[in-house]
This record gives sequence, C-alpha cells and structure tokens, in this order.
Amino acid sequence: MQIVRWASLQAWDARCPTPICSWVPLSVGKWLIFFLRGVADQARDANLRAKRLQDLQADFRSRLTQGRASTLPLSLADCLFELPVLTIPLAQKKLKVTYAGARHNVQKLVKAGILQQVGESSYGKTFVAGEVLRVIGEAEE
Repeated sequence: MQIVRWASLQAWDARCPTPICSWVPLSVGKWLIFFLRGVADQARDANLRAKRLQDLQADFRSRLTQGRASTLPLSLADCLFELPVLTIPLAQKKLKVTYAGARHNVQKLVKAGILQQVGESSYGKTFVAGEVLRVIGEAEE
C-alpha cells in the first residue's frame, strides 16, 4: 500500500510535469502507476473477501455450536472454505469416519442451512455451500 501511495504522489499526470524518475520513460511510468493501482485494487478486494469469509466461518460455528455439539460438524464446516462443493464420500475422507457418520454430519450442516443439496438424485448426492461461493464470486463493491 505504501508503494502505491508513494507512486501516486510521484506519478506523472497533468499537474506534475515530471515522471516518477528522470530515467524512467514517460510511457513506462504511466504503465507502472496503472499496474500498481491494479495491484492495490486487487489487494483491497482480497482483503474484503477474506474478512467476509472469516465472518462467515464464525457464523457457521455459531450455528453449529447450539447446545452440545460434536467437533465433526465444525471440522466439516471448516473444510467448506477449501472445497465448497462436496459429496458424502468426500466428507467421509475429510472427517475420517464411516459413510454413515459422514452422512449424519452432512445432514447436520444441511439442517443448519450451511449446505444445500444440488439436484434431486438419491445416489451420488452433491452438496454445496452457497454462502461460501457467493462470497468468493461476488463483485467488488
């Protein structure tokens, strides 16, 4: 961020007739400012998304810790930030439990509104964490 501020102050524009450095051609200086502004914009966007994902993770945890709760649904909810689309066999692998145990924990996340089933099939069910995908895919405000 400091580099962009420095570059913005030093940048050539209509008010400042000199380029960033006397040895940098004007076109390179303009490109450098353009590039650094893009980097700063992307860094701000990534920071906002990371904060939203952290808030969402805290929300998931609060939904799952109502009353006495196992740590397995919490672990599965945390996995959704790495892989927001999963199947019961994948949940089984991540949690290192039986298929029935994985199915039970997936259903807990469905009941909490964290996961939604995609499609109507009764075999090979796929579940998605829609809120995580929305945060990842939302446009910059």
